Formats: sequence, structure tokens, C-alpha cells
Amino acid sequence: LAPVWKESFDFDIDWKTVDFEIQVIDWDRFKSNDPMGSATVVLNRSYVTMTDTWIALTYETPKDEAPPRKDSTDDQDKDLKIKHAGEIRLQISLVIAQRSTRGSSTSNLMTVASSPLNTQKKKEPYFLSVDSLTLGDCQSMFDKFLSDAHRSLTPTQRSKIDVALKANPQPLYLKLASHKAINWHSYDLELDLSTSVEELINGLFKKLENSQGKTFVQATLRYISITKYGLSESELDDVLSCDDEILDSIFQYWTPPFRRLPPLLLHRLHNEIAHYVTRRVAQGVMVINWYHRQFQRVARARYCLKNPKEPNNEAETAIARMSLAEYFMGKWYLGKPYKGVNCNRTITNQELRLGNGREYNRRKLAELPYQLTKLTTPQSLSTLWPVIEQELCDLQFIEAKCHTGFAHDVVSFFLKLEKRSQPQVGSQSEVNSVYKNSAKITEYLRFMRNQVHLLSNFPDIVVQAAAMQPNGSSLANAASRLTSKRNWIEWLNKPITTDPCIFTLNHSHSVTACVYSPKSDRILSASLDRTVKIWNSSTGALLFNLYHDQREEVTCCNFSPDGHIVISGTSNGSAKLWDADSGHLLCTLDGHPGDVKAVAYSPNKEQFVVASKKYLIVWNPETNNKITQLTGHLSQVLCCCYSPDSSLLASGATDTTVRIWETKTGLPIQKLEGHSSPVTCCVFSPVSNQNTALYLASSSEDGTCRVWEPRLGRIRLMLKQRLLTNKFFSCSYSKSNYLAVAAREDILVFDCNRIPVFTGDPEIRYPVATLRGHSSTIMSVAYSSKYMNQLISGAQDWTLKVWDLQLLDQSTNKDQTLVAHKQPVTSVSFSSDGCFVATASKDKELKVWEVSQRKLLHTFIGHTTWINSCRFSNDGSLIVAVSDVCIKVWNISTKELVISINRDGVHPFMDCAISENNASIIAVAEDSPLILFNIADGSEIQIEAYRSRCYYITAASISTDLSRVGVSDSEKKELLVFDTKTHAVLDRISNVSSTISALCFSRPDPTRLVCGGQNGTVQVWGLASATSLFPFPIARIIAHSKMVNCLAYYPAQDHLVSFANEMKIWSTENPNKP
Repeated sequence: LAPVWKESFDFDIDWKTVDFEIQVIDWDRFKSNDPMGSATVVLNRSYVTMTDTWIALTYETPKDEAPPRKDSTDDQDKDLKIKHAGEIRLQISLVIAQRSTRGSSTSNLMTVASSPLNTQKKKEPYFLSVDSLTLGDCQSMFDKFLSDAHRSLTPTQRSKIDVALKANPQPLYLKLASHKAINWHSYDLELDLSTSVEELINGLFKKLENSQGKTFVQATLRYISITKYGLSESELDDVLSCDDEILDSIFQYWTPPFRRLPPLLLHRLHNEIAHYVTRRVAQGVMVINWYHRQFQRVARARYCLKNPKEPNNEAETAIARMSLAEYFMGKWYLGKPYKGVNCNRTITNQELRLGNGREYNRRKLAELPYQLTKLTTPQSLSTLWPVIEQELCDLQFIEAKCHTGFAHDVVSFFLKLEKRSQPQVGSQSEVNSVYKNSAKITEYLRFMRNQVHLLSNFPDIVVQAAAMQPNGSSLANAASRLTSKRNWIEWLNKPITTDPCIFTLNHSHSVTACVYSPKSDRILSASLDRTVKIWNSSTGALLFNLYHDQREEVTCCNFSPDGHIVISGTSNGSAKLWDADSGHLLCTLDGHPGDVKAVAYSPNKEQFVVASKKYLIVWNPETNNKITQLTGHLSQVLCCCYSPDSSLLASGATDTTVRIWETKTGLPIQKLEGHSSPVTCCVFSPVSNQNTALYLASSSEDGTCRVWEPRLGRIRLMLKQRLLTNKFFSCSYSKSNYLAVAAREDILVFDCNRIPVFTGDPEIRYPVATLRGHSSTIMSVAYSSKYMNQLISGAQDWTLKVWDLQLLDQSTNKDQTLVAHKQPVTSVSFSSDGCFVATASKDKELKVWEVSQRKLLHTFIGHTTWINSCRFSNDGSLIVAVSDVCIKVWNISTKELVISINRDGVHPFMDCAISENNASIIAVAEDSPLILFNIADGSEIQIEAYRSRCYYITAASISTDLSRVGVSDSEKKELLVFDTKTHAVLDRISNVSSTISALCFSRPDPTRLVCGGQNGTVQVWGLASATSLFPFPIARIIAHSKMVNCLAYYPAQDHLVSFANEMKIWSTENPNKP
């Protein structure tokens, strides 16, 4: 049997959390009676996630004979979990039983089962429908039950049973009726046999109340029914022992030595309901819960919800939920008072970490937020807020949830808290109090939504991520109370406003398209990972995975106007129609001449169009037959869209034109010319009434977005960036006539209101706001039709981001960045006095700036390839810059080139510095940590110490005192620090987690080494010294969303500057103190 790792999966999706058990069998060992030939894999996962796991498992299944099957069971105490399903190359049998086709599980499984890959593996049916029981089936099973119990019935009693079974041919009714009939006596004439399952369950509960005490039974069954997963026996015993009303009803005539529920009572009750409860593993603990949903429904109606017989049920349930919350908070660990005296009830302590601190208390992490969320209402928020703030808003609690794999669960319960805490009508002070507390919940919700994609993978950075929130925020204040115990570095120039990115969703390859559903309750995304995903737009939960064939890269997708159909286009020339509510593949439309680049539905639902090569193929959605094929473009069509009234169709192509078609006749009515590069996207403006003018926006790779009058063919607006000319790849109109345009890694927002009277020339407008956060080219943007300020974007960095434009302060969002170069900055160096800074770039230029005035002093030109590094000499008179094959030294005062050193070979230079006496140049190449050049004649000084080993250096840095050289060796995945005089290795840092792209020593003393990774991380290491024999980690943060290009220390203060898609300044003066 391949290795099976232990991991827990608990994911709550709405009202459903289902336990799945997979029987994993090694067929060869199973046939030879090898005890290691079988293992049970219990997955407590959501339907969608379970489907993905099944796919990973079945894709690895050999094509041998089918293994025996084992149905899922709930009472087996198995705790084997799969860590990486794809590594288990065994035959899998998975049997899932559920009612009808309700919910999304059957739809997802049927979609996967019907895929070509699976149908080739097995010829047998995947899904069997279990019909209702016949009367004969019921009678046979009832006879078997009586026989096993060694009982019999009189003819009258048997006739009574047959009539009842004929009216209710249900397995649960048969089980309940059988258990009731087994206790009948032969002389019983009045037989009480209820006519429904609900009545039988109520009768059972009533019998329990009469025999074992109403107060005790009510409380026990209420506690079981209101939990998320159930309660273990010890937990139930503890909770009941804290309920003084129950204990008072039990200890009426006797005072026990310590105040706790007698264990015998709970065991006796459990024996009475043993047939109707189940034991299952939840968060690593065996818990008790109802085995059938009908029992939970009846128990909640009888004990939890308000009804005529029990008008106080809701109040009692609230008290019970609070008791459960207090228990999992550990409030009564040291005792609970009774009549003014503290009584030690030997309650289990519910700490966040168990035992030696290595394991988290998963039961507390699951049940405590569930109970507090259920208790929260606008009326109770002011009372509950101290508890919520102390427990759920505790960053250590959130960190624990992330460590146990439930970061998305945190988003879910904060979302529920926000919905339940909306202020209602009341006094002004009450409303203000609710608003204040609700605002804090919203702040935590925004934080978790924004960071959940990172915290899921890096749970250790929860506190650091909170500390990077704006100063004065609740999160920053909470982090400041914890950072004194943690290693961290402070972000100094962090923004003063909240990040407008609500949350980030992930694909496993580049995202090619994204769009909101018509109701904006779902998000649709397509990717080169061969999937189309449907997401919940509120929580970010994945609803459906629409899998395509392995040869099909999905290039585009869209919703139908009613949101019930999804259409996707693929790279092999097919378009697929899916049921958006179930995930079923409805049909595949073949016959397109080439790759499908765009798809669009007409708002009146009469047609949809597919763009393939230079054609537009129009289809009938009712019959899925072709209506017509529109020709006119000279090359590949990249985009298409319908006008709001469905009368016009617009298309853009690589021939740089936009064409307008009449949908009824299919005739072209306008050809819009003006772009100088391929048209990447076109979109019509929203039309609210007949008096609103219709406009068409088109974006192009020429770096402009043009707004046209489509019927007249006139250009009205030209939208572009102020200084840059990035390619535009997508655009989208909001209902308020703002236009979002994807420009490389930025989203530009333009105000398209108040278009002036036509005068012949278009008005030029610039962006009013810029959204930054993606680390690669954005391929698609789309506004929500319901929420005017919400926007979604998909990029080649494999992510989708949902933005809230309300969080943009347009008055302060003006671009204040100093545009220093035309291409990304590759190196930054400060002079020793901190007055000047040199910047090098991929544009092959070296610039020197005056820091305080932000004034450009001089630009040094001469390199033929981009500059990798630059450095001032210690006295500030010289500056050196190194490219792949050339080192150049300039005199700063005279602006003259001192020397140019060219090096033949394939190994480029990485870093350089000038010696203290300005006599030599110290350089680092890709194959050597240290090379010396004479600055007078450029001759190379050979150092044999580095010739014995082959290096693959990706980043390098020379300390300011020239005593050390730090390099990153990608081959060995380690950081090396060399002594420049003895050439010995001073420090070696192994197992570096990310490929290093930048290095920097602290200054003036090189006691710390900072490294930046290609994944945007910044790590600070303390180097070996008199107090530490080995290098040690000081801090690790996710600093940027893309690769760190360069790092530099500012000499005046102990400040670190990191460059990626933005510049950030960090304080490392005292990493253990804020």
C-alpha cells in the first residue's frame, strides 16, 4: 500500500457538511490476503472538494479488474487521511448514498463520471437510483426483524402494521414502527401507531421524558441538536454538569461530594436512543449526533424552536448555545459558582493548543465560532461583542484556524456575523453602538477576504499581515499587542486606507476570462488549466468545477441573460453549454474553423455568437443550430458583444478595426477605424432609458481605449495613461458609466460621464483611479451589474481578484509615483551619507537622484543590455554599474566614463562594488562569487579559491564595508556568505524555500542578510557572530505580490527598501519590538 498521510478536511458549505469514506484497495495484495491491502480513507469535505479528490484518485486508477466495493459507514473509528491523492496509485471504489438529486453533489459527480476519461475506464453505470420500498419489501423486512428479536404479533396487531406500512413505505418509518411493535403485548388491544415519522419520533421523545425526566432529556437532546457536528460523551457530560437547572432536578434529596452529573444517567439515556444516534469522527474526536436528518428536524422543532406547547424554547436554546460557547471558551475550567460558592466541577480545560502545544484544539475552533455566530443578532451584538472580540477577533484564534486548514471558514463566520449584526430600528445610542461593533466585524471580514489566499498557505504570517494594515485600525492595534513576542519588521510607508481588493480566488494556470452572473451572486472564470469555475461572489466558495477535455484550453466564457446557462469556448474550436445550476454539460458545439476567442449571449436570449478565426458564428439557443456566419474581418476576431437592446452586435479583431452588425439581418452597418494595434475588447455602455445615448468602448494593444457612437461611427473619447503606453487587454462599463480598463498589471478607472458635444476631435481623458495588486498581465475585467462599485479581474498570475471601488479615495489615489524609468527598476543604491540615490533599470539607463528634492541630477547611458546592479563608491565620487557582460565606472562630478570592462562568456555579472581606495572593482558573476578587476587598466585578478566548485548564482550582494559577499546558489538551494579577504565560507543557509531574486546586507555593519524571493517574500537572517555560532531567521513576510527585483538599506536610518511592483520601506531597527 502506498503511504497514506494523516490530514483533516472539514469544510462547511452552507447547510451541508458530509462525511465521505473511501475504501482504498491494493487489488494484488487484497487477493493474496495481505492485511496491508486495504485502508479506509475518511474525508470530511465539501461536495466540490470531494469531487476534486475523486478525480485525482480515479485518474491514477490502473485499468485492471474492478475491485470489491465497500459502502461508507459512520461508526468505524478510522483516522487515515490522504495528504496528496495523486500519489496513491491504487484502484478506488467510492460509494455515496444520498437522497434524490438535491444539492450540488450528484451534479458534480455525474459531470465527472460522464467525462471521456472516466467513461473509458469503466463501462458500468456510475449512478443507481434506489426506488421506494414496496409493501412486500416492508413486510419481508419486518418479518426478519421480528424473527431476529424472537417476537411475534397477533393477527390484529399484524393487520395494524400492514396498514401503516402500506401508507408509509419508508425505511425510517419501518425501523421506528418495528422498534415500537416489538414492545407490544399480545393482550394489548389499543395499539398506538402513529401515521407519520414525525409523530413516531415525537412519541419516542415523550416516552424518554416520562421515563428519565423531562428537564434532563430536553436539555440533553437540545445540546446534541444545536451543535455543528455533535458532542463527544465527555463534552456532553461536562456541559450538562455546568447546567444548574438539570443538577437541581437531579439532586433534590442528596448533596453530592462534588457538583457533577452522575455518569449513569447519560449512559442510560444513550442506551435508549442508541438505534437513532451515530458515532462519527469530527475534528479528531468521536462525537454523538443524530443518524438521520428527521430526528434532528423533530428535535429542533420540539426543543429549540418556539411552539405552542413550549413558548420558551427560543430563550432556552439561546441559553444552551451560550453554555456551549462558555464551555469551549474554557470559562468553567476552574469551577462554576453555585449559590455564591465556587464549585469545582472537574471540567476539561479548552485551551487553544492541546497537550504540549503542538496540536490545536480543533473542537474549540469548530464549535465556538458556530455557537457565537448563531447567537448574534442586532439586539444581542452589544452584549456579545466583548466575547466575540476576545475570542473570534483574536489573531491567535484566526492563526489557529488557518493552521488547521480552515482559513475560508473564518471568512464564512465573519460574513455571517456581518449579516446578523446589521442595526435595526432603536434608540440612537443603541444604533450607534451596533454600527461601531459591526464596523469592526466588517474590517475583519475585509482583511480575511483579502488575505485568505495567502493565509491558507502561510498561516504563520497572520499577525504580520494584520500589522501591515493601516495604522489605527483594529487589526493593526491587535497585532501590535502580539508583535513584541514575534519576529517581524515594520512596514513604514504602508497605505492609510484599506486595500480595495476584497478577496482573491485561485486557478492553477492563467485566467483568460471572468464575468459576473446577471444577479451578481456568482462569478464565472475560465482558465488555461482546462476548467471553468463558478464561485459564490459573497464568500469566494467554489460552487462548480466545469472540467474540459485535457486537449482543451478554455479561452472564454459567459453567462446566459437569465444566468442558468454557461457557455465556454476552447482552443480546439468547440463551444460547450453547461447548466449553471447543476454543472451538467448540456451539449458541445463543434465545427468552428479555429480557436474560439470570444462568446456572447444576446440580452433577449434569441441568439448567441461565437468568434472563431475571422468569423462570427451565430447560434440559436433553443435548437443549438447555426443561424448565420458573419464575415468581414480580415483576421482573427478577439472580442464581441451585444448592445443592451440586442439590436447591435460589435466585434473587434487583430485587423485593428471594430465592426458593428445588425443582429436581425446580419449586415454590417459601421466599420470603426482608428486603433493602430489589435482590438482586444469591446463593450457597450449601459442604457437606463430611451434618453440615454448608446456608446461603445474598445480597448487595444496600442495603449488606448476609444469610446464611439456605434450607429454614427464617430469617436467621442480617447482614454489613455498619462506617461506610460501599456497595452490594454480588456474593458468593462459600470452602471454609473465608469470604465475599467486592464493595462498590463494595473486596472485603470475612467470617468465616462458628461461626454461633450461632438466637435470632430475626441476628448482625451486620463484615469481617475488605479487598482494595483496583480503580479502579471490582466486578461479580463468585469463590473457587477448589481453592485456598481464591485469589479472582478483575472490575470496571468493564475488569480482572480474582486475589488470594492468604494474603498478607493479618488482624491488621494492620484498616481504620486515618481516615474524614474521606462522599464522596471532592477537596482537601487544609496550614497554613504544618504543624500543621493542611484537607480538602474531594464531600460539600460543609470540615473542619480537627489533624495530630499526628488530631483534627477544625471542620466548615464552606455550599457547595451539592462543593468543588473549599481553602487556608489564609499567616498561618493564614483559610481559603478554592471550589466550581463559589461562593467562601467563613471565620475559623478565630471559625468565622464572612467573605465568600461567587457567580459566574454555566457555567465553574466550579478553585482559589483568599488574598493575602499577606489583602486579595484569587486564583482560577482553567475559562476563565481568573487572576481577582482584593476580599475586602472581593467585587468582581471585571478582568485583560485572559487575555481573548485561550479556555482549557479541567481542573486548576489557585496556588503558596504566590502568584507563579505553573499550569493544565492539555485543549484544547492542555499545562501552562502564569503569573506572577501580569506575567501572562506562564513555562513551557509540551507533549504531556502523560494528562488532568491535579490540580496542585501545591512549597513553599516553586515550583521544581517536580507533576501527577496521570486514569490514576493522578504526574509531577514541574522549572521554568525560572537553571540550566535550559526545564522538564524529573524523575520519572514509576504512583502509583495510579485518577484522582488531589488533590496537596499537606507544609511541614515536602519530602513530597508524593497522593490517589486511597488516600493515598500521597512524598519528593521529592532525586529522584536514595534
